[in-house]
Amino acid sequence: MSIHRHPLRLRSLVALLAVAFTTALRPADLKPGSGVIILTLMNSLPTVCLGESAPIEVFMQDAVYGLPPGATNVSMTSRLGASSSQLMVGGPLTLTYKPEREGTDTIVINAVNVYSTPGMLSIPARVEKCGWSWKLTYSGTYPNPKGFWTFYEDASVGDGTLKVQENGSGLELTGDGTIDFSVDLNGTDPTTSCALDETPEGSARVHVQGMLDQPGPGSMMLNFNFDPVELSGGAEIPCEMLGNPVTIPYPLPSTTVDLNSFGLSTVVLPTSAGSYSQPVTTAILWQLPGRGSLELNLTRSSP
Repeated sequence: MSIHRHPLRLRSLVALLAVAFTTALRPADLKPGSGVIILTLMNSLPTVCLGESAPIEVFMQDAVYGLPPGATNVSMTSRLGASSSQLMVGGPLTLTYKPEREGTDTIVINAVNVYSTPGMLSIPARVEKCGWSWKLTYSGTYPNPKGFWTFYEDASVGDGTLKVQENGSGLELTGDGTIDFSVDLNGTDPTTSCALDETPEGSARVHVQGMLDQPGPGSMMLNFNFDPVELSGGAEIPCEMLGNPVTIPYPLPSTTVDLNSFGLSTVVLPTSAGSYSQPVTTAILWQLPGRGSLELNLTRSSP
């Protein structure tokens, strides 16, 4: 009987062969040793910052059949302490690399199942202690409730530093900077013009401590401690009242300023970069109510 006279049987035969061929390639039906798992790195791994994580994108397939190799245990180890193990079914995979120490690393990824010959991938990596720079600005305006005077305060840190240090309990952050603080005032009466003869100002060191990955991964918790600022400058106020020069003695409330009243004890920022701001409703030196603002900006400086 000619097969051309029975097209229905021909289509049925082709369908059966297709099913048989597809079924034969199913990973669940493969015998041990019938294939080889290959792992291909799909992304570049730049220098990783200590305390942070980086994705490793891998494509896993059976080299013989070109298909995902079924349920496979994929484990990752490294000389610098990064490790993970999970069950995956192949194709594109993403692993998380988070080393515990700095230095030159070798990441080893192993893929094992009962159907195929195990696969292995070795990846070089570099881990460094990253650094950050930070800036702080403060500006406030505080009118005297009794009238006539408006007081001003300004402070800034231009280039503060922040580094990672390893200790037994985790990754500690340490840094410092120099803050410049100054005050000024102006008379508010339209017939009078006043200003401090010599603007009181001073500088002091700022010390920063904190922990990486606190309160969670990808963040840092920082504490800022300010040394006392010793103000220099006169407290006499030269004024011009109705066209006549007048000098008014006005001693400063204090020549020492404690900037810890900013309250920067638990500042949380992302490790990539970020900013923090808060209102300042009471003058640091003048202790008067008013309106001020403080802003802290963090920038990654390396690698």
